[in-house]
Amino acid sequence: NTLKVRVMSARGLRAADFTITRWGTSDPYCSVELAGKAKSGFKTQVLEKTLEPYWDYEGTINNYKSGMALKFNVYDKDFSLKDDLLGSVTLSASQFHPNGFEGELPLHDEHAEKGQESFIQVEVADVHGEFPSDAKDTSGLKVKIISARGFMDDSMSLFGRTVSCLFSTCEIAGKARSSMRTQAIAHSSQPEWNYERQMRGFKEGESLVFKVLQDNNGKDQPLMSKVLKCEEFYPHGFAGELDLVPEGKGLKIDPDMKPVLEVLISDSEGKYPKMMLSDGKLEVRILAARNLPASDVYLFAQGSSDPYVRCEVANKPQSGRFRTKTVDKSLFPVWNHQHRMRGYEKGDNLVFTIYDEDQFTADDVLGHAMLKSSQFHDTGFLGELRLEDCDEESYLKVQVSSFEGVFHDGVQEEKEAVVVLSKLQMLRNGLGMICSFICGSKKK
Repeated sequence: NTLKVRVMSARGLRAADFTITRWGTSDPYCSVELAGKAKSGFKTQVLEKTLEPYWDYEGTINNYKSGMALKFNVYDKDFSLKDDLLGSVTLSASQFHPNGFEGELPLHDEHAEKGQESFIQVEVADVHGEFPSDAKDTSGLKVKIISARGFMDDSMSLFGRTVSCLFSTCEIAGKARSSMRTQAIAHSSQPEWNYERQMRGFKEGESLVFKVLQDNNGKDQPLMSKVLKCEEFYPHGFAGELDLVPEGKGLKIDPDMKPVLEVLISDSEGKYPKMMLSDGKLEVRILAARNLPASDVYLFAQGSSDPYVRCEVANKPQSGRFRTKTVDKSLFPVWNHQHRMRGYEKGDNLVFTIYDEDQFTADDVLGHAMLKSSQFHDTGFLGELRLEDCDEESYLKVQVSSFEGVFHDGVQEEKEAVVVLSKLQMLRNGLGMICSFICGSKKK
């Protein structure tokens, strides 16, 4: 049900921005979605001041079903106004299913001048998840960007929450178009991408440049980088961690950890060397929670929370820490989030903490639970953990593999629970709040 799409480039775009000192230009990005289903896909990065953008961005469309068409919309990003549509095109399912698609599509722009034409270059994977261009590539060199660690979590300031949203790139030195880019992962100081790509046009003697960047609402901020010389990975390949060096000023890094990027580079025949890292294969799936306490209270609506879960190795908070996405306004959230637990050793316990995310104040702890190593190390674990230090009788459902990374019960998937609050219950909640407020005022 997942469809992979690459948005490569566009040409001939209309200029939507004009200034006194510069001829017309645009700040283009592309959104990809299922036709007729807004916000069902992904967006590329914004490239500033260009009418010939080269994105080379790969994303995924979830919940895809055979027969669905794809729609590509190219916009000019306006940071204070509504974004301008520069053109759109729909790719019918018959054009890419089942064998994939690679080619240039004409964009329809109703505001274009007479005779002006614009185009977008895209690729869609086949039913096996393979892109047509990869089958044509003969260089053999493949790169897999696995993960990074040593960066800072989200931070709070007077202006609200600053979200950590990290992605990584790799390019052949001096060849900006021979590059790859992972998707951006929000709310993670230790993002895990597992993104693989063939490096087109690689020649012996060329270096590879790896970078980790922050996505600031479509604007890329370089954070750390590493240049890997040819003799360090060619012809025998490379498997390991790269020590990163700062790219700019003002970078915040974890003082207890050195930022590193974990990568795999194939040998001259396209085969990866064996992993040389000592990390185990332990996988953790955070499935769902139920009956969480309401941290946010409303006048005529049921109290609610915006919960997410953080998991870490007990007494090793920097080793394998990760967090789920935030589920808005739910006391019965479903995450189905899976992550490889780094730094875990036999005998280590796992700690799960559920938070309520707040935009302008520190996040509230809703409860926590510990899973002892003896409960999962040999055969794995699937079940509910009762939360401690919690105002309600709340539970977190998790699945943990054995130390060898095997889910003995099969990979579990939770479905979203439908919790309906009656109008009478909403009225009772509202009246209760009013009474509490009046009584509190009288006591004062």
